[in-house]
Amino acid sequence: MLAGFAYDGGQPDGWVQWSDMNGDQEEQWTVGGEGWEEFRAVIPINDSEMMLAGFSTSTDNHISDFYRVHLNQNDVAKYSPVIMAQDYRLRNVYPNPFNNSAMITFDTRRPVHLRLTMHDILGREVIALNDRKVLAGEHHFIVNSEDLASGVYFVTALADGTPVATVRLVHLK
Repeated sequence: MLAGFAYDGGQPDGWVQWSDMNGDQEEQWTVGGEGWEEFRAVIPINDSEMMLAGFSTSTDNHISDFYRVHLNQNDVAKYSPVIMAQDYRLRNVYPNPFNNSAMITFDTRRPVHLRLTMHDILGREVIALNDRKVLAGEHHFIVNSEDLASGVYFVTALADGTPVATVRLVHLK
């Protein structure tokens, strides 16, 4: 996959080209609004999805935009609407390190399906803190350490299936 921008005399639009293993172009498309759009990075999510990161002056934030691209079994690419990084924020865990319990705060500027999980150092999911839609605003989640061993854990937030952030958490008994 190649990403960048296409310029036709007006404002540049984000440009993506998908090629097969032989380098033959399979699909190409542009994404743009009234301002300048440019993709600068392709980030693999899994075998069939990747994230395009770049910037846009067409959106309210004028900073960074992200698009999620999914390839189906026929290698046809479809991309999601723009996901702005500033729409979500996973705050640090408090207290950290923690003993009995800790509070995690997640902020969103719009309704979103939030999956919030905690994993051990080996990547195994130990707690699913949330897996449902949340409304715009600030949300608090409590980690109860009753069944947790002492150690390092990671809390990951996915908004509408897109990774948003991961924070490190230390549990001391």
